[in-house]
Amino acid sequence: FRGGHMKQLLLLRHAKSSWDEPGISDHDRPLNNRGRRNAPAMGGVIMSEGIVPDLIVSSTATRTRETVELVSAEFDADVQIVFDEAIYHAAPGTLMARIRTTPDQVGTLMLVGHNPGMEELVHQLTGKFESFPTGALAAMSIDTDQWSDFGLVDLVMNQLGLWKPRELEDD
Repeated sequence: FRGGHMKQLLLLRHAKSSWDEPGISDHDRPLNNRGRRNAPAMGGVIMSEGIVPDLIVSSTATRTRETVELVSAEFDADVQIVFDEAIYHAAPGTLMARIRTTPDQVGTLMLVGHNPGMEELVHQLTGKFESFPTGALAAMSIDTDQWSDFGLVDLVMNQLGLWKPRELEDD
């Protein structure tokens, strides 16, 4: 993937969050135990698939920050991480606009965010409606060398994969 004119986009929904503290704001909700187990497993998938991002752009919510920390701890490379308030509960158009501002030297970009925006963006990009539960990862390659082209022209897009935490859990 590194050669030629391919970019890779990874879309990761935050891992399962806790609802144990009723007074806490949505933005400040942490991960629950299952989320803390699933996030490193998804980091392992990213490593084994060879799709470690060059840049992670994440929502500022506590649960996305914790997800990023646990997922990226599995990587064998240092990854630049940016926390962006605009990703918090962003609509697909906002996510697309953020993708288009990515520097072109970034080959693989990961966005870490929330539903319904992430699920709707996967649907817009692939034409397929897939459920996108907490902790799910969608990965796709895009035939372009400029992120600014993203979503503005018909790009050749190959669905690379979709992974869901339940599929990774041992029974």
